[in-house]
Amino acid sequence: MKLRVLLLAYPLTPVGPNACGGTEQILYRLLLGLNQAPWRDLIETHTLAREGSCIPGAFESWQHLCSRMHIPLPAAATEESAPVSPEDLSQLESATNQAAVAWLREHSVDLVHNQGAAFDRVAGSVTTPVLFTLHLARSLYPAGMLDHLPPNLYLQCVSRTQQREYRQALSGRRQGRLAGWIRNGVALDEFTPAADGRRGGYLLYVGRICPEKGPHLAIELARRTGRSLLLLGQVYPFPSHWQYFEREIKPRLSTAVAWKPQSTLEEKRIWMAGAAAIVIPSLVEETSSLVAMEAAASGTPVIAFRRGALTETVLHHRTGFLCSSLEEMEKAVGRLDRIHARDCRAWAESCFDAERMVREYVDLYRRLARTASIEAVTAGAKSGQI
Repeated sequence: MKLRVLLLAYPLTPVGPNACGGTEQILYRLLLGLNQAPWRDLIETHTLAREGSCIPGAFESWQHLCSRMHIPLPAAATEESAPVSPEDLSQLESATNQAAVAWLREHSVDLVHNQGAAFDRVAGSVTTPVLFTLHLARSLYPAGMLDHLPPNLYLQCVSRTQQREYRQALSGRRQGRLAGWIRNGVALDEFTPAADGRRGGYLLYVGRICPEKGPHLAIELARRTGRSLLLLGQVYPFPSHWQYFEREIKPRLSTAVAWKPQSTLEEKRIWMAGAAAIVIPSLVEETSSLVAMEAAASGTPVIAFRRGALTETVLHHRTGFLCSSLEEMEKAVGRLDRIHARDCRAWAESCFDAERMVREYVDLYRRLARTASIEAVTAGAKSGQI
């Protein structure tokens, strides 16, 4: 019998191969793998995500589900690029949580996999085991999130560094809620080094345009080193993000600093393979870095701040440079010829294969479903029901 899994996506951004956010890209890659041989004979997926998503397997949009459940949504959830206030976000999270619980009353599944929604806040209202993949830095989750974990909620990290942090934060029996870590993966056949082994002279930033990702520092690095820069990424519809863009990014755009808010996977692949380096000036402790993985697969060096899981994603002096300041980044630009495409690609092939990621999730799904079954039997025996 197939294992039935409900996957919940962030309600504001569509899932797909061209998504800007790493979480949405990872969910697409996971669903694609689960709905292909050999896993499609073992796993049945159902996904709730934003309208316009590219979803392998069974899919219902949050908008359609809330509509048929007569659950009102804020305009931000239905209008393209509508500004999202904190009140809108709170209402959206409440509505999608209510809708997900209603969906679970209609359907029987073995596991809920929370991949960007806020379902962890209501996980205790259902009996199904809930896996919560922690894609964000701990500082970006609500304070007190770890204080009251329901017994059916399991936390899963995406790097060894992140798991170490959460293990320290969880004491005693609560550590049993930590299901381990699974490194993210990329489709290695979609990212290849330049055929002639040569890279261009421009720097590339890939990711959301927001304060914590530090694209303004990538602009400053390009200015200091006399390099052109391509900023590749969207501004999400949060007022603080747009204020940051208008203040720190837009005034600095020029013939030397270009911004492309939308791109296809094919365009990104070409730009990555042709860049002198990918710049990751993140100001938060990164839990993973899909961009660094794609850069390695493309044979392109990474210049990044030494933050969080970047220390296990980038091999210092071999696939890029880990820096502690903008001055160190500036020096690294002058040393890019020391990084070889073959070393970057070999590192990607050894660690970042999406097929490995899918296989590890299947193993985790099976383990959690089996654990839940054993716990249900044990609880029934103690209550005298079996």
